Amino acid sequence: MDDIRAQIRAAALNRHPEWHSSVGFKWERFVDSILDAAEDGDSDDGERYVLDGFYSERGSKRHRRIGGGKRYAHAGFFRAEHRNGRYRTHVKSPYAHAMHKSTCIGHEVRAGVSACSLGVQYGHQLEVSMTGPYAGAEAHAKYTGVGGGLYAGLGKVFARAGPITVSAGYDIDTEARVGLDGVKLKVFGTGINIGSNGIEANVLGMGIGLNAPVLEPITL
Repeated sequence: MDDIRAQIRAAALNRHPEWHSSVGFKWERFVDSILDAAEDGDSDDGERYVLDGFYSERGSKRHRRIGGGKRYAHAGFFRAEHRNGRYRTHVKSPYAHAMHKSTCIGHEVRAGVSACSLGVQYGHQLEVSMTGPYAGAEAHAKYTGVGGGLYAGLGKVFARAGPITVSAGYDIDTEARVGLDGVKLKVFGTGINIGSNGIEANVLGMGIGLNAPVLEPITL
């Protein structure tokens, strides 16, 4: 275990974090990025284009440094994506996905289907997205926290402008989680999320959140 922690610390030092002004800093996401580095997970921050008709992909990745691995599969009828730095746009037609990851850091499994998804995002400050009818499930038990949920809805629209987030739609999402980012509990689309990144409340699929401005580390 001491050897694993030493590898994680070394990976964190090698990523040279920089700081920028953002909102809603999430400790879990930051720690996971360090853990992924220790697992030989490479991130691509350059420009990327994706344009596919019918696609079907599956694969696996074995983590040599800390043991375990990851298996994934996804398929759909159409997808398009453009990513350049902090700017990203994406469109997906009906698609399905599944992923299972198990290492000594923790375990994670998720699967889902959706009729469509599209969105535009710039960093963590500006975002507009829409998801069509969807269903899915997810569970995780990691150093950063534990939780799980069942998700189903007719559709959802989400918008973010600085510290304010707003969502609207009809869903029966049910989930519970506790970890570095705080506590979240939702039952049939109604619940509350209180954590390090702010507070969010949902009533029957309608939600509003307020994220506290912070300095967020970005790893390069």
